[in-house]
Amino acid sequence: AIGGAIGGAIGGATKRGRDRISALLTIIAQHENKRAPEYARLLKASERTTERYLQQLKDAGLIEFRGDAAQTGGYFLTAKMKQLLELESGR
Repeated sequence: AIGGAIGGAIGGATKRGRDRISALLTIIAQHENKRAPEYARLLKASERTTERYLQQLKDAGLIEFRGDAAQTGGYFLTAKMKQLLELESGR
């Protein structure tokens, strides 16, 4: 489902870009409530690249930032993304 959601949401990205965004989405699913620097480390990418991918995922409605400030909040899968994952896994 993650690959399908990425393909539908990030049409203009290169295959490598889609693969990296898909990897980031998987990392977020496993480690919600973290910030861009932590995801950059887990993805082994620059913060700037990671922030660009995070923005694409936010624009696509697959993740959301929750928190009062950038220093205290974190990223979470949206209800839409969780629903896509449940449909894919047949739950």
